[in-house]
Amino acid sequence: MIKKDDVTFPVAFDPNGVVTTGIFGFSYVPESVLVNAKGVVTNVYLGAIPKQKLAGGIKSLKSA
Repeated sequence: MIKKDDVTFPVAFDPNGVVTTGIFGFSYVPESVLVNAKGVVTNVYLGAIPKQKLAGGIKSLKSA
């Protein structure tokens, strides 16, 4: 899906859940976490995120 949708932002994959469930304690798959340029988490979306909502989140990160 990442290649199909021509995603241009970094995407992390954690197949064993070491980071997602261990460090961050996420319980949903997928989860989308938006992090600004200063490394601050600005939004966390649990479950699938609609394309429009993701696009809006990315736009707000770019304009900040």
